Amino acid sequence: MILKDIFRKLIENYIKNKENIKNSNENMNFDDMISSKSNIKSFKIPPQITFLVLVFISGMLLFAIFRLILLFQNSEQLTGVPYKYIIYALLNRGSIFDMSVNSYILILPFFFLFLGYFIPPSRKWFNYITIIFLFIAYSFAIAIHSTDIPFFAYFNSRLTNSILNWTEDLGLMIKSRFSSITYYPYAALFLIVSFGFCWWIKIIANKTILSSGGKENRIYTKIIFFLVFGFLIFNGVRGNLNYKIFPLRIADAFFLEYSFPNQLGLNPMFTFFESYKIKNPKIISDKEAIQNTQKNLNVNQKYESPIARDIKFDSISTKPNVVIFIVESLSTYQMKRYGNPVNFMPFLDSLANVSATFDNIYTAGMHTYN
Repeated sequence: MILKDIFRKLIENYIKNKENIKNSNENMNFDDMISSKSNIKSFKIPPQITFLVLVFISGMLLFAIFRLILLFQNSEQLTGVPYKYIIYALLNRGSIFDMSVNSYILILPFFFLFLGYFIPPSRKWFNYITIIFLFIAYSFAIAIHSTDIPFFAYFNSRLTNSILNWTEDLGLMIKSRFSSITYYPYAALFLIVSFGFCWWIKIIANKTILSSGGKENRIYTKIIFFLVFGFLIFNGVRGNLNYKIFPLRIADAFFLEYSFPNQLGLNPMFTFFESYKIKNPKIISDKEAIQNTQKNLNVNQKYESPIARDIKFDSISTKPNVVIFIVESLSTYQMKRYGNPVNFMPFLDSLANVSATFDNIYTAGMHTYN
């Protein structure tokens, strides 16, 4: 009987509570319902997040356009390359490297904007600092991408810090670049695109972070937004979500035996700064180098030069009729043999056609100083 009474009281209490909840919902007035909905609407994506996302997407499109320009400028290197590899280099490898570079650029803007997000009185200053920083960062990125196109045409590789090899003579470097009209289109490309992109960033800012703000999110909501977007930028910089492997490296762009698609996936901003990570090789002293040379060549020094030696032949040498031409700053594209329609060097071309000519060779570098 006791168990039966307890069970009956539990059922009565359940029915009573259910009726009370129903009555309270029916008695809720219109103002209470509006207040409840307004609390939901007060939770909104902050303009700082909207601004960063739009700038990121714009940066991705910007770098993709430069990659397409590079593709069309070097279309002759696509011969024999399956289209699926080209698309993979553009959409997969290229997007990953562009994502990493854009994420690097947005690290400081992310912190500036969220400082203003958490400290409303200083928000205006942090917003303008962010905009100015993005103007400078993306103008520099556009300059790197504009320079990368003629650099690739000359070196067949993406831009590295070797472009600065003549900075000790800045006047000569500037003169050598602007004395040739072939660089003018790329200078114009830099000016037009950088101005247009900075103007676009200002438009985005006016629509987001510089517009009059609405109701502020609560502090815990701000912290959640900060952590989530910080996590996204961190992984964007890494280039992958697999923490068991290294962050993005230049080697990740090389996925097949064709050279150009591998190069196509890289971002010149990435290769430029990565080239600074290569440590200078350890160079031995002159004394040690001379000792090694003397040992390897069996030199017993008796001349002024420490590595000079006598050469004695065991037999009479032949006298082949060989003339070696060494011409300073002669590029193959200036010769008719290599496709130049103008007959600039008829005598040298005629010699090449009847001589032992080596059209594909490996050298220590592309410049004479190498």
